[in-house]
Amino acid sequence: MLEAVETGEINMILTKDLSRLGRDYIMTGYYTDIFFPENGIRYIAISDDFDSDRNDNDIAPFKNILNDMYVRDVSKKVKNAKRQRAKNGNFMATYAPYGYRKCADNHNQLEPDGTAAEVVRLIYQLALQGMGTINIASYLEQHKIAPPRVYKAQQGITSFQRYVDSTSDLRWSPTTVRKGLSDRTYLGDLVYQRKEVINHKTKKLVSVPKNKQIICYNTHEALISEAVFDAVQRIISRRLCPAKQSRENIFRGLLFCQECGHPLSIAHRKLTYHEEDCYRCMHHFYHPEICRQTHIIYHNMLYEYVLTQIKSLAKSMKRRKIKAPIVEFSDIDILTPEILNAVIQRIEIGHLTKKTKPTQAITIMWKLM
Repeated sequence: MLEAVETGEINMILTKDLSRLGRDYIMTGYYTDIFFPENGIRYIAISDDFDSDRNDNDIAPFKNILNDMYVRDVSKKVKNAKRQRAKNGNFMATYAPYGYRKCADNHNQLEPDGTAAEVVRLIYQLALQGMGTINIASYLEQHKIAPPRVYKAQQGITSFQRYVDSTSDLRWSPTTVRKGLSDRTYLGDLVYQRKEVINHKTKKLVSVPKNKQIICYNTHEALISEAVFDAVQRIISRRLCPAKQSRENIFRGLLFCQECGHPLSIAHRKLTYHEEDCYRCMHHFYHPEICRQTHIIYHNMLYEYVLTQIKSLAKSMKRRKIKAPIVEFSDIDILTPEILNAVIQRIEIGHLTKKTKPTQAITIMWKLM
């Protein structure tokens, strides 16, 4: 209609009352006082006895304010009602999250959705094994597991029917995996008010601080135990970016640069005759004026040195009959993240050259108590 006004196709607009034109008193006033007169439009609101051709419309701005107040009041009541329903533990979203479906006799209640629920459990197990979101997404694609959008289309959900023609597209987004790994819904809890609009006049959403979010516990059957969920969150918190390496970084959270103190990142290097995983300080490459030397060490060298040091220290303490957690690892053959985190607080890597011995470049800070 506004385009028709600007092109001169119409010369009069008629509404039942002023609220039918708009309830935002600022914009309504703009149209009645500026936009319509500038474009030669006569505007009439029948019930409010408003006619722009007359000069007795002084009460109109006050009616616009009252119309705006009405919307504000309704918005407040709707928000309060939704907030109360949320506190009661009612599920209010249009669609159930992947892994769940709405109960047939109560659409405000969730129940596990067989096949999808098993996929969710599989994703958490893969994350526990150290796989990053990119590798998990690739694993699901290789095993031809339908992603949420395709699965919902296959289930006949109307709004996802646009994906019916692409059911052969089994690509998983790492972002989808990442969101699922931090969703408390799988713990049996419902979290509301993660985001909200600033006010009733805008649709822009802003994030709500966690201490102001509404969390209802044990509202439905959990797919993941709290121990598994917490373990995955610890793994994610130590990972600065999605893991792109095929090797599990068993030293995650333990390696630091001796010069600048920044964590070391895992990388894959192509050497002349072979390829090898290594750990390096990226801060040196981004800020060479701060971290002046390269701090890089190959996985095999670090692994062998740490394994030898743990076994040696454990055997020494065992002979001296010192009671400490490290003693039980005197006969280990392989390293695991659990062993490393149990006995090592921090490993610092210095500037390693061809002439430098591991003992000169690797500093282990033990956790012996």
